[in-house]
Amino acid sequence: METSYYIATPGSTPRGPFPHGSVIDMYRSGQLPADCLVFAPGMADWQPIETILTTKNSALVPTKAWGPIVALKTCVCHRLLKFSGRASRSEYWYFALGSFLVSLVMYLFTVAGTIAIFMTTKGNGGAEALLAIMFLPMLFCIPISLAGLSAAVRRLHDVGKSGFWILTTFIPVLGFIFSIVLLFFALSPSDGPNQYGPGPDGPAV
Repeated sequence: METSYYIATPGSTPRGPFPHGSVIDMYRSGQLPADCLVFAPGMADWQPIETILTTKNSALVPTKAWGPIVALKTCVCHRLLKFSGRASRSEYWYFALGSFLVSLVMYLFTVAGTIAIFMTTKGNGGAEALLAIMFLPMLFCIPISLAGLSAAVRRLHDVGKSGFWILTTFIPVLGFIFSIVLLFFALSPSDGPNQYGPGPDGPAV
């Protein structure tokens, strides 16, 4: 049976009990501070959450911190078409940063390769090599676009909005205005537990 914990933050009344998984989600999403205290049946007294986090067999340990590489790996390799659940601001914006950096590298690679082909062939031939160089970025764009769409939907879920808000960007003329609204949603903090789940998932291992 899953252990349930009571939670107490400084200056607040103890809350709970919360299932073990919910405590994980709240900690990973930043809803629980480092000086939070936890208590479960069988424990002698309230303990700092860090004590629980560092125990050998505790599943509360966040496996990784978000970063551009971690976000890219998580969103592309593990959550490519995952439209359910929630995405924190860290996951979404680190993914956006990682996508931009990789896109920049691919663009520079394409430009450098194109220049090199024209210089070596002097404009005669080299069409096959040129097409190959232009085809590589296209292979990258497909999974990144799908991962970006699913991450955007999960980011909307994190602030309590439906993923169908994405469709408003395709409305003629008004799409630009709705894009600004969606940017505001993406910048908003988490909305606490809502209909889309108790909290955002952490980085995939």
